[in-house]
Amino acid sequence: MNTRAIIVGAVVVVISFVGASALLNLLWPSPPPLQQGRPALVAVPPLQPLTGTSTVLAPAAIALGAIRDALDAQAPRNLSGKPQNPVSQLLSNADLNFDIARGPLTVSGRPDALIVVTPLSGTFKATGQIASGANSVGNTIGNMVGGSVGQAVQNLAGKAFDQRADIQGTVTTTSKPTIAANWRLAPNLSAQVNVVDVILPIAGLKLSVAGQVKPFLENAVRNQTGALETRLRNDPFIENAARGEWVKLCRAIPLGAAGQGMPNLWLEVNEGSVNIAVPIDIPFTEVSRLLEAQIGGKSFPEDGSGSFTVTMKHAAVAASGDRLLISLLVNVKKRGLFGFFGADATVHVYGRPVLDQDRQILRFSDVTLDVQSQAAFGLLGAAAQAATPYLQKLLADKAVIDLKPFAADAKQRIATAVAGFVAQGSGVSAKLAVNDLRLTGIAYDDKTLRVIANATGAVNVAVSSLSMQ
Repeated sequence: MNTRAIIVGAVVVVISFVGASALLNLLWPSPPPLQQGRPALVAVPPLQPLTGTSTVLAPAAIALGAIRDALDAQAPRNLSGKPQNPVSQLLSNADLNFDIARGPLTVSGRPDALIVVTPLSGTFKATGQIASGANSVGNTIGNMVGGSVGQAVQNLAGKAFDQRADIQGTVTTTSKPTIAANWRLAPNLSAQVNVVDVILPIAGLKLSVAGQVKPFLENAVRNQTGALETRLRNDPFIENAARGEWVKLCRAIPLGAAGQGMPNLWLEVNEGSVNIAVPIDIPFTEVSRLLEAQIGGKSFPEDGSGSFTVTMKHAAVAASGDRLLISLLVNVKKRGLFGFFGADATVHVYGRPVLDQDRQILRFSDVTLDVQSQAAFGLLGAAAQAATPYLQKLLADKAVIDLKPFAADAKQRIATAVAGFVAQGSGVSAKLAVNDLRLTGIAYDDKTLRVIANATGAVNVAVSSLSMQ
């Protein structure tokens, strides 16, 4: 073949390629931007406030000293009484009375109960006059227990008496407290009174001080214990304290963005270890950028074999009903007689977003090509049509969005935010830490993809003083 033939052949090849390209451009002009020409989007309702249940289970360690001080401020410090005259026939105009003071409270705990012990000390006094009829009483007593006692009673008739004795004892109160569902404390109190018995001799008789004082004390302690039981069962002081702190906790807290490309986060706590539902809202513009970074520039078949090749160039994601619409600008090349020729095309693919909780990624299932895109592919012939299943598989396998950076960023910022919940002062301190954050669900509207995260951690509350109004 001479040189002229070679040149003519080359010209023919160039003209053929230019003619094929011109014809292709005529049939398939340059595609519009990804947002144009896409299928009509199905309306999506706006995202609602996060309704996931958040719980805070906070073990509260209440110092025994706080319980002691609170009870000490409420319990009466002095008690006095006037027992009835047990032998009115013998002791006329008798005045029996006692005054008792309680000492400091001692509070101790055991696995099943709380024990409060109070020492008692005081004085018992008996004053009055031996009845003038003591002679007959003395005779009766003498006949029953001996003449000497009866004679002693007769000899004291009409005489005044003033006898005193010290009182020593304790009150032991046991509480097995429980918390009712309405945040009320049920103390379940029981009390036992112990008085050291002292015998007070009056007109030859032996008057038991414990016998006179203990019934009165038992009745007084029973009344005090019952009143305290009723009061604590009806007192909302635990609920009020919890609500007061919960108002500070139950709010949406802006966490801001960690940096460029990261969404603004809000910590939303809607309820009471720590389990907090957290929304991570990602604009679809950011979702599109992440997807494009994942698949942009990728070609298939990856080894370049076959009669066609498809290269991903740009991607955009939009919500459409219960699916997401992925608009792709791709370059499709077809192998021809003298090499590859092709053009750019905009194709639209539907997919359902699925959260892979184990891998913490967002992927797409049920990937299907839009009908209009199938027609556009058809302009490139059978080879391009054959690319359709490969495109769908590529999107299903490769079009994933790694959400782990969002989770790590959210965990760090939530941990920083909850540090503000630590209460110090007013007798209460708390330590709260976020230990883990897992992505648990997704939702979206026409502007935002929401990834729902679950933050878990631990909280401990220490109470150093109690205030019961």
